[in-house]
Amino acid sequence: MNVPAEKMQLRLEIHGLVQGVGFRPFVYRMAQAHDVKGWVQNTGDGLVIEATGDADRLHQFIARLTSEKPHGARIDSLDVLEGEGAQREDFVILESRVTRVSTDFPLDVAICEECRRELSSPGNRRFQYPFITCTYCGPRFTILRALPFDRQNTSMAKFALCSECAEEYSDPENRRFHAQTISCPDCGPQLKLLMVDGGVRGWNQDALRQAASLLREGGVLALKGIGGYHIAVDATNERAIQNLRQRKRRPEKPLAVMFADLQRLHDFAQPTEAECQCLLSPASPIVLLKQHPQRRLAPGVGQGAPLLGAMLSHSPLHLLLCEACEFPLVMTSGNTSGGPVIIQDDDAFRKLGPLVDAVLTHDRDILHHADDSVVRVWDRQRTVLRLGRGLAPYVIPCAAPSGILALGGHQKNSFALTNQNKLFISQDMGTLDAYQNLQRLDAEIRSWFDLMKLQPACALHDQHPDYGSTRLATRIHRKAPGIPHHEAHVMAFYMEQQSMEAGLALAWDGWGLGAEGELWGGEFYDVKPREGKAWLRRMGSLLPFILAGADRAAREPWRCALGVAHALFGERADRKLEHYGAAACLRQKGADIVLSLLQKGQSSAQCSSVGRIFDAVASLLNIKQVCTFEAQAPMLLEGQVEEGHVFDPYPLIIQRRDARS
Repeated sequence: MNVPAEKMQLRLEIHGLVQGVGFRPFVYRMAQAHDVKGWVQNTGDGLVIEATGDADRLHQFIARLTSEKPHGARIDSLDVLEGEGAQREDFVILESRVTRVSTDFPLDVAICEECRRELSSPGNRRFQYPFITCTYCGPRFTILRALPFDRQNTSMAKFALCSECAEEYSDPENRRFHAQTISCPDCGPQLKLLMVDGGVRGWNQDALRQAASLLREGGVLALKGIGGYHIAVDATNERAIQNLRQRKRRPEKPLAVMFADLQRLHDFAQPTEAECQCLLSPASPIVLLKQHPQRRLAPGVGQGAPLLGAMLSHSPLHLLLCEACEFPLVMTSGNTSGGPVIIQDDDAFRKLGPLVDAVLTHDRDILHHADDSVVRVWDRQRTVLRLGRGLAPYVIPCAAPSGILALGGHQKNSFALTNQNKLFISQDMGTLDAYQNLQRLDAEIRSWFDLMKLQPACALHDQHPDYGSTRLATRIHRKAPGIPHHEAHVMAFYMEQQSMEAGLALAWDGWGLGAEGELWGGEFYDVKPREGKAWLRRMGSLLPFILAGADRAAREPWRCALGVAHALFGERADRKLEHYGAAACLRQKGADIVLSLLQKGQSSAQCSSVGRIFDAVASLLNIKQVCTFEAQAPMLLEGQVEEGHVFDPYPLIIQRRDARS
């Protein structure tokens, strides 16, 4: 290195979640603090720093990069190399450079405390501005057109900065130094309220006031969020909620509720410390909470569900609306029944118009949909139930060639894509029964290949021939091998845990296609490491039973109950059910026909599914006989368990049935 003896010149290459989190401004400030000269630059692989300075100061500089990194950043690796090129006498942020792309996608971040304070400060120029953001918060993935994460690569590109915003962007001492989503009322997105019976009712703060007034009067509002449209009503107004349920054809499925802040949420729920941490996290997901024993929301919110799905206002628009209303808001996905969440403004008016009274929208485009993430806390540990806004794309290490696409299953679909020893897991893509969801899946996959500058190497899919993801895989690449459903579950777990330890793996779910066409879902696998990979062998399953009606059985738990009773008692099933006081399933319309078919062996779909056993138990206990949404019966059964209605467990009897078991 051509530098004075007392100086060092180093090149730092940082990989991980380092774009869209304020890392370059942070590096700049650290360089100023330690008298380090050089530059920092976003690349397609992450972030590069060229640094020159005294050895001690450089070491302190590097140490603080990891120990004091911006909130929301994640460093997977920091490589220290020999510096190169001409030295600088200052430290600057260079224009981004990209050849290939392997860096993590930036994640959407809920409004930060500083922006909250500015939003409510009358003297601030962004007072009540619904699109306030800074270096550390705001939309990221959902507005991303290309990487690196620079304004010109997002849907904010069309909003030219005014002189004041440009000055803040260029000022190293300003909180919006190099904030790619910076804007203000003079140069940023504009809000408007459209009435479904025609015409613009108001703009900006007037639009917000009128939207709040509509909600106070019991109206139904569609509003454009971070990753798609929401539909909102007053969560304390039973008539408004039932109106929404009737319009959306959602009679019983629980509705999520948004609160302005944690203090107001405590009026209706009892979150633990760990649950509060989830609610206040940058992702700001929906968290399933225990409800307050005395004070409840309108009954129609949960329709008897044991838990409340609650979230805090994650965007300035949502926060302003909640503050203006002064009551919690039902905030459910803005979609038609079974379809994808709406992100296009034209679709919002055309498809949501029959469901709502008005549409609160704006001109910042959503480029990637992201439903609200859903999490639950068990033993102080967060478990993700739906991967969406703020958590997706989710990245884990994966030693595999780039360009391998895995398309997931048919229900609650998501996909994954390998790139430079990482596996990128997508947001929830919905259930592929709806053709619109399959179209959205196809478009999102192709956009990811474009973002990563990749070509598909192969397309893995579930071995079920009729899944929408299977048909799509064969269109994307000629090399499209099918993967056994439950083997995929087991291997996904091992990959996520980054473990190759030997063990017994249980693959329990609703159901998936078995080796010979059976409906598996209660499977046991012997897993052993072999040549750096996990080798697995199916050892057996729960006792199979006949699933009369196949898919219908998931909606009609009494069918599962009859199948389980027949598997246990044969021709004595009806008498045994009467004897044990569990005969409600026998009173259902068509039960006599189903029982007759079971006894004659004329219904042949064998099933070992734990999910369907939960359905059967819910029916036998007369908790639910007919469901209106997926997993309703097990959810209600779980509620009974959590209320303490639990008896001694049944013994688990292990039998060797044949050579394959």
